[in-house]
Amino acid sequence: MKEALLRGDIKAMAESMCKGWEAKKASAEKISNENIDRIYNLVMDNGGMAGKVSGAGGGGFIMFLVPPSKRMKIMRLLEKEKTGRTMPCHFVDEGMHSWRIYHD
Repeated sequence: MKEALLRGDIKAMAESMCKGWEAKKASAEKISNENIDRIYNLVMDNGGMAGKVSGAGGGGFIMFLVPPSKRMKIMRLLEKEKTGRTMPCHFVDEGMHSWRIYHD
């Protein structure tokens, strides 16, 4: 994945992500479930390139790689599902940036 990212090869990134997700699902029966599979298939059926689950329990998430032209369509579909929330992800030059907004 790193080499594909450094080359800007989005197709290879998607292939690596898909292989990683399939390997992770094969490693344990409870890695995925009916709801995760349904959401994953919804995104893939509407132009998503790849996706994988990370995290655990109530703090987990599904990260999807989608073409920019499909981003808004897929975000709208996911928001209609009401099983979570969509959050944008952006590449940065150095390391990782993360934050959370808390509401009182």
